[in-house]
Amino acid sequence: MEVSNYRPISLLPVIAKILERIVNKRLLSFLETQSLISYNQFGFRKQRSTADAVSNLTEHISEKLDMGQVCIGVFLDLAKAFDTVSRCILLRRMKLLGVRGVALQWFASYLKDRQQRVSLRGYTSHKKYVRFGVPQGSALAPTLFLIYINDLCSLPLDNGNIY
Repeated sequence: MEVSNYRPISLLPVIAKILERIVNKRLLSFLETQSLISYNQFGFRKQRSTADAVSNLTEHISEKLDMGQVCIGVFLDLAKAFDTVSRCILLRRMKLLGVRGVALQWFASYLKDRQQRVSLRGYTSHKKYVRFGVPQGSALAPTLFLIYINDLCSLPLDNGNIY
């Protein structure tokens, strides 16, 4: 397997994992109660599975074809998705969604000055700063990624839906 296919994961102390889960639960609650995540967003959400997404899409396609309309599908696979998140854009989107004050400062601090190193066959590299991405393996990463890509489901269309 190619080295470039490996992804870093975040190894955190237990107390940090607990804190992440608490923060993630509150963030998800805020996003869900305020209906801030697109209805057409199925990834990383409770009670919204891949099967639900496929069913929803199939129903939509059948409905449009029955009406004699044309359906076009564009499917996007984001390679190294969590690694490509721009933290500045993510924080800006969080602010637009209503995450402000101390909460926004906490997320900025959480994402700032993150470092990683590689351990392979008994050798450990020097630490390097990571400028992009959300920490893979963390409880918050999927939710932060959802916020980051949420606007994709809201792109203006003349007619249709984005899932």
